[in-house]
Amino acid sequence: MNVFASSAVLGADDFTTDAEGRSVLAREIHISAPMDPAAAALQVAGLRRGGHPMARRNALDEAFAHGQFAFLLSQMGREEEALEESARALACHRSVPGAREHLANHLHAHAEQLRRLRQNAEAAECLQEEVELRGSAEGLPFQLPLAYEALVEALLAAGRTEHARAYAERAAALLRPQARVPSREQAQWYTRALSGQADALAADGAVDQALDCCARAEDFLDTLPAATAVALAGERAALSTRWAELTVAAGGREGVAARWRLAAEHWLRADGPYRGRDPMAQAAICLVNTSVGHSAAGEAVQLVEGPRGVVLRRDYPAVCEQVQVRHVASLVDADRFGEALSEAERRWSRLAPAGTQGRRILADSLRHVQHAYASAEQCAVALRAGRIAALAIDALEISPEGVRSDQEAATWAVTLTELSGCLATEGHRGEGARVAARAATMWRRLCAARPALTQHLTESLINQGECLRLSGQYVEAASVFAEAAATVRDAPGGGRGSRTALGKEHDPAPAHSPEPRAQLARLLDRQALCAEQAGRMDTALNAYREIVELHRRAGDAAALASALTELAVTSQRAGDPGAGLAAVTEVVALYGRLYYPDPGPHGREVARTFLVYAECLRRSGRPADAVAPLMNALGMARDAADDGIAEACRSALQLASAADPEGVRAAVDRFLGT
Repeated sequence: MNVFASSAVLGADDFTTDAEGRSVLAREIHISAPMDPAAAALQVAGLRRGGHPMARRNALDEAFAHGQFAFLLSQMGREEEALEESARALACHRSVPGAREHLANHLHAHAEQLRRLRQNAEAAECLQEEVELRGSAEGLPFQLPLAYEALVEALLAAGRTEHARAYAERAAALLRPQARVPSREQAQWYTRALSGQADALAADGAVDQALDCCARAEDFLDTLPAATAVALAGERAALSTRWAELTVAAGGREGVAARWRLAAEHWLRADGPYRGRDPMAQAAICLVNTSVGHSAAGEAVQLVEGPRGVVLRRDYPAVCEQVQVRHVASLVDADRFGEALSEAERRWSRLAPAGTQGRRILADSLRHVQHAYASAEQCAVALRAGRIAALAIDALEISPEGVRSDQEAATWAVTLTELSGCLATEGHRGEGARVAARAATMWRRLCAARPALTQHLTESLINQGECLRLSGQYVEAASVFAEAAATVRDAPGGGRGSRTALGKEHDPAPAHSPEPRAQLARLLDRQALCAEQAGRMDTALNAYREIVELHRRAGDAAALASALTELAVTSQRAGDPGAGLAAVTEVVALYGRLYYPDPGPHGREVARTFLVYAECLRRSGRPADAVAPLMNALGMARDAADDGIAEACRSALQLASAADPEGVRAAVDRFLGT
């Protein structure tokens, strides 16, 4: 007695005890539904003990028992053991004379087992044998189309494209309907044979011929009666999708969008799933691929978010996410940055997309939005886009896939560098410092392999340092500016930069030009400023001395004078008026050569230098000698309408007078000629 059972109906009554006291199956059990692991293990145990009645009969029955055993092992996930048992079943089938049909059936099952283990070449050999067995039978066995289809797929998976092409052509010729009005099954298998032939041709590099196959299949479907055509809506949709994919592969832009849109329309007409593919999900994907312009992506979003998208949103969240991300990308491509930012904020202001591809697309799209607004000096809007991009980059960095290439890592680092500049500009100093530090970490890793990228590292360090300085973290800021100065000092120069906190954009010049020197001087000046604020006067003095030497070697007198003035001021604050006096004395001599007798537009800076000179003289114990530079500074400050320097000069004159009343009075009289 045969019992067709699933695991739900297997129980104690299905087993008995033999003469030796072993538990064996009481009846033949054929599995008609997937079994849970416990029930499958019970079946396997019975078969291994030889308790299955089939194992005691002839070779054909033994083959069936091994085949069932293989199926059960596969159900339990023990694929290697299942393959061994399937091979035993195959050997039994081969030993039975005249069991052609049973052998062909098991060859197909064995090939499926091999393909599950990715042994595609071996699977193809089994399927070739199956095709030959079925092809030699009278008539056209109904399993032959399925065998051909599986064979072509296995050959393509194994990389044997020439063989796949040959068998695909044979299948298409064999399955072409001879009747004027073919049956639904005949039409279905011929359409699928042409689609398989197109796949084989495309894999062999004959994309144009593959497109011809698609056209033949579509022409054939157009000739079918209405009822048959409706029943094959899934076949037409799959064919149309493949045609669109091949059009893209052919490299032709013309007609691609129309092909994708047509495929979407066919999927929307399908009345149910086709070979595991949900029509709504496929339609949405096709509409996304259509989105050369904004309208198709908008249609995809409407489909996903509308009443028809309920099942799609529930069962295919990844497809919905892809549609939404591509919609943002299409808006960016159309330069509709405001709409793109609104869409992105509506969905991903707090949580990045779940899919890796969606994260990459979103990060890249919002990078363009950020840059567009930052270039237009709309930093408040730019940082909104940058924050979403940074969120996606965070998720990508911790994902298993990680960064795919140095180019992608550089793109992320550029995004974060520009974001940190916008954050600094808008006063978000703590966040800006953290983002800039992340960017700097990325650039350090990239610069290890590509030193030409050090300019970008410098930009991120500048932003980090500025944010730290504005936050009052002077020790940390001085350290960051020191690293930035070191990168410029050792860098070869080159490349266009992104936005920094010190300026709109930095466009570095080649190493032989004065631009790297000027940038190094600015960074050393920032380092000195922060070090001085942190009370580290030695560090500040060393930085200013390096600036002085930079300009001295370059022969830039005006820049040298300015640097010497700062060195003099810092030396004075550090309690070394002698060093300050030596520096400022050189500045006075330089200004004499540069601007005497009339400083013109440089009056303010010359006046400040004379004020510093006077202060150094007074602090060095020479208050009377400070009178002449103070009087000159006061006159130049008045000419420049700088009340601050003028008031400082009057205060300094009072201090000098208090230190040496008689000497200062006499010096004033001499200066005035009275």
